Amino acid sequence: MGKVVLVGAGPGDAGLITVLGEKYIRKADCIIYDRLISRDLLAKARPDCELIYAGKENHRHIMEQEKINALLAAKAGECSLVVRLKGGDPYVFGRGSEEALFLTEKGIEVEVVPGVSSCISVLSAAGIPATHRGAAKGFKVLTAHKRKGEAVRFDPDQLADKEETLIFLMGMSSLSGIVQSLRDAGREDSTPMAVIMNGTRSSQKKAVGRLCDIERKVKEAGIGSPAVIVAGDVVSFSDKLAFSEKRPLFGKTFFVPYIRSARFDFNTGWMVSDENGLADQIKRLGGKAVTYVTGEILPVRCDLSMLSELTDDDYIVFTSRNGVYAFMWNLKEQGLDVRSLGRTGLAAVGKKTADSLREFGLQADVVSPRSDSGDLGKVLRERTAENTRVYWYSAKETTESFADILRDCCQFRKFAVYENAPVSGQNKEQIREKIRDCEGVIFTSGSNAERTREAFDLLPDRVYSIGKSCSRSVRKTGLNVYAEAQSPSYEELIRLLWTKD
Repeated sequence: MGKVVLVGAGPGDAGLITVLGEKYIRKADCIIYDRLISRDLLAKARPDCELIYAGKENHRHIMEQEKINALLAAKAGECSLVVRLKGGDPYVFGRGSEEALFLTEKGIEVEVVPGVSSCISVLSAAGIPATHRGAAKGFKVLTAHKRKGEAVRFDPDQLADKEETLIFLMGMSSLSGIVQSLRDAGREDSTPMAVIMNGTRSSQKKAVGRLCDIERKVKEAGIGSPAVIVAGDVVSFSDKLAFSEKRPLFGKTFFVPYIRSARFDFNTGWMVSDENGLADQIKRLGGKAVTYVTGEILPVRCDLSMLSELTDDDYIVFTSRNGVYAFMWNLKEQGLDVRSLGRTGLAAVGKKTADSLREFGLQADVVSPRSDSGDLGKVLRERTAENTRVYWYSAKETTESFADILRDCCQFRKFAVYENAPVSGQNKEQIREKIRDCEGVIFTSGSNAERTREAFDLLPDRVYSIGKSCSRSVRKTGLNVYAEAQSPSYEELIRLLWTKD
């Protein structure tokens, strides 16, 4: 019999998962998840992990609670570790305690990992503290969920204390009843109120008003579920403390096709990662990234016996971190190590490629000042003679501009040590729907642009490119480049997103 762990996924932002919660997601054999769970969290699961959707909306159940309970027990009989992934905290109006009791009665081991509850985090993201000296001495969390056809009812005594912040969860369909209940409890029409939709997400939206006009403000703002409703004097801080809403990309969504990156070391071997640094930076600045994987970096077998030809006057060249990792993978596969390089010179494009060499205890002799292969080619051209051997370890398919700079001045050879392999199995229809809400598409390589254009007919008008080489490929696909980074880096791309009109 396996173990079931109830994991609180937090309010929506995948970054608000706890360290322990993420650990269990990565280890799970099966994850049974609710509605509103971030896809970024599910992407952290093992490739062979079974994902089962058991989401519920107001009066609409994909799976009834009794069936969820039975499913948890059944999967515990099949798997070593089952994760029940629930929004917010499992024990805050999430029926987590019911599931835990059911499993315990069946003799199944249960663990609970607390989560960040929406009742606090959504308010914080909207600039509203649950308590504040002189404004609220405490807070009360209430569910406004009701059976279908029933009117929401609250005991007036629950709502009467004006020094308490009142927080209502699952209450959008009952907003009118909440307003009336507050009036029945003696709250003035001037009572500050706010309704926050999609709290902590880049799509967060809020309506701020008073008891007398909050329903109108909500309608005008187009607020819907899921939302948190709050009443009390602390709402008056919502402008001054709304730091997350003041981030430069807040509320903006971008389409980010990307290539799965890779790493290598001699202990763990070749590792392909789904993490995307550009998407992460967009999220940190308040935006949302709709991602699509166009390929993944895989090593290619390359005969390294010719390393023995090289002398102190020759150069081994790397124009990307992928080239460094794939070269080292080839060393290991052929029973070699860095001693095979002797005292041959090492050349690297930019600081990041040079840093990758340092991971293996190697110091680059030549580093281009910018992450541009053309710059490196010009530097090497000044350092080489007709009899200098320059071996370039690069991608299987790459532009020849770098090679063209060096071919006529030295003994230049190119060796393919990795490839950008296509990836299949993605739900393009779901991505196509999301693309419609994107303000722009960001391309970081020519292959990204080509493969994305093949996969999707309709793309956002605003195309952001990481550099000149990428822009040339973009234009070949029939798209226009709206903005181009001055230097090929994620940092420069991010600057474009919030400075370019």
